[in-house]
Amino acid sequence: MIRHCEVPWIPGLLDLQAAAEPGPGEGGDPGGGDPASGGGGGGGAGPGTPAPTDWETLRSSLPADLQGTADLGTSKSLESFVRQHGEANKLLGQNRLALPGADSPQSDWDTFYKATGRPDTAEAYTYDGFKAPDGADWSPEVQAAMNPVFHEAGLSNAAARKCVDGYAKVTAEAYQARAGRIDSNREEVLTKLRTEWGGDYDANLENAQIAGRSIFGGAEAWKAAANMVLPDDTKLGSRHNIMSAFAKMGKLMREAGLDGEGAQTGSGSMSIQDAKDELAVMESDPVKNKILTNKGHPQYAALHRRWDHLNMMISKEELDPLA
Repeated sequence: MIRHCEVPWIPGLLDLQAAAEPGPGEGGDPGGGDPASGGGGGGGAGPGTPAPTDWETLRSSLPADLQGTADLGTSKSLESFVRQHGEANKLLGQNRLALPGADSPQSDWDTFYKATGRPDTAEAYTYDGFKAPDGADWSPEVQAAMNPVFHEAGLSNAAARKCVDGYAKVTAEAYQARAGRIDSNREEVLTKLRTEWGGDYDANLENAQIAGRSIFGGAEAWKAAANMVLPDDTKLGSRHNIMSAFAKMGKLMREAGLDGEGAQTGSGSMSIQDAKDELAVMESDPVKNKILTNKGHPQYAALHRRWDHLNMMISKEELDPLA
């Protein structure tokens, strides 16, 4: 007699079970029933009467939409069906991973994170084959700062790599878009200045360089300042108002003899190539190099003015403040 099984409710199961149990006067009760009427003697159902407990009968008692269930198709008896589900429940219990609650201790979260693939330490994250695209805001220093954040968030190595790839892609695209806007702004200013200055464009550009180098203290300082990107995606040296003002200022400086050595390109006696050659000689001369590194030397001021002047000449070609 089937008393109890931990299986899902199956319609008709108890009816089949009840039909299979011997009742009063049937076989199975040694002291009951009348032998003459077929009762008594513990004999069970009479000859030729099939017991309605076979597996096919049980399946046929189910609703039509359940009779084709895959689990039933692989079972040959009620016993095998119960055993299969018992084993399945064991496996589910072994592999079940519970999500900790909001008030769970950190140890529960650490166990959960480890089970989902988080490395043991922040330093254990690896990004094999990763190469930051041009302009991406990513460096070993950024990586060292982000790894502890990834670890605290419980990210697996694969999830952290996705974050790194996505961040690098987004920042690179933003950098390239900004570079495009800066170039566009530069071209817009150049076009406007060429239109306004006409044939005086080269002379005014040189005047602006004279003023820039004087104000910022030399060729390299002016180059750095001219290329400084401002919040509106323009460079200091490619702003129309700055270049216009510097051109006027440089012209006044030249007229007053404050332009270094009255350098003029194009119409003057020294060409850009002459300036390059003289500067190369100066830089290869150990004596002059020693003077240029010693501000206390009596020849320092004059030699430094010459060095600055030559760089200013060359900048007409190489250090365009609108670059």
